[in-house]
Amino acid sequence: MAATLTITQVKSANGTNSRQRDTLRSLGLRKIGHSVERPDSPQLRGMVHAEATGVGGSYTTLASIGISSQSDGTLKIDDKIMSKVLADDPEALARVLVEEPGSPSKGVFSQFDASLKELLTGKDAPIGLRINSIAARVKQMTAQMDRMELQMDSYEQNLSKQFTAMEAAMAKLQAQGNQMSSIMSSM
Repeated sequence: MAATLTITQVKSANGTNSRQRDTLRSLGLRKIGHSVERPDSPQLRGMVHAEATGVGGSYTTLASIGISSQSDGTLKIDDKIMSKVLADDPEALARVLVEEPGSPSKGVFSQFDASLKELLTGKDAPIGLRINSIAARVKQMTAQMDRMELQMDSYEQNLSKQFTAMEAAMAKLQAQGNQMSSIMSSM
């Protein structure tokens, strides 16, 4: 079984911009404390160690602010490192995580957002390819069912014709039998 990343919403979406809310919706997160699992991939795992674009200073990656990926695909927060970051430079946490409007800083979550959208809806996205594959299979099965229904209708018509012919033959034989019985009784 492939490893997965567990993503949990830890803050309210109130006060966030539309792009951040879209990211939460695309991940399937609905409220604080809600978690979803996504397949682990080198892209997602690499983002934990990737530098946030346009961010300077000593805190530029998730790992530098105390967030690391585990072998099972979950993210772990190191409280000691996170506390040190918050004591040294509380704004560093925000710079690493979120995009600052009007600045060249692109937080890690913006990079996550772009990568997740590519994995979920991109041209060669595994989920999109699977949906297309299932849709094609459903189309094939529907066409096969239509052909089988036509065959069953044709078979039913043939059986109905045979039954009608058999009934006619039985009625004819019955009439002949009755005729013979009447001839025999008159003798």
